[in-house]
Amino acid sequence: FLPLFLKKAEGRGNQFLRVQDDREEMADKYAVEVYPTVLFFENGAVAGRLDGIPGVGLEENHLAEFVRSCPLPAERKPSD
Repeated sequence: FLPLFLKKAEGRGNQFLRVQDDREEMADKYAVEVYPTVLFFENGAVAGRLDGIPGVGLEENHLAEFVRSCPLPAERKPSD
């Protein structure tokens, strides 16, 4: 799943953030029980989540649909 996530995040600045939680502090805080889990934050609060399927994980179409459902800010175009 990580290569799919990194591909989707490419060129999107800080809209995507990968967190490696070796001590599971974030997992406890956000009730993550399956890896991978994707959380969408809006104004500092979880506004959406995509939990992996135990023994299966997540596929590209799962991530793509989740990203489409999240109101991401418009990508900025460089000024001329």
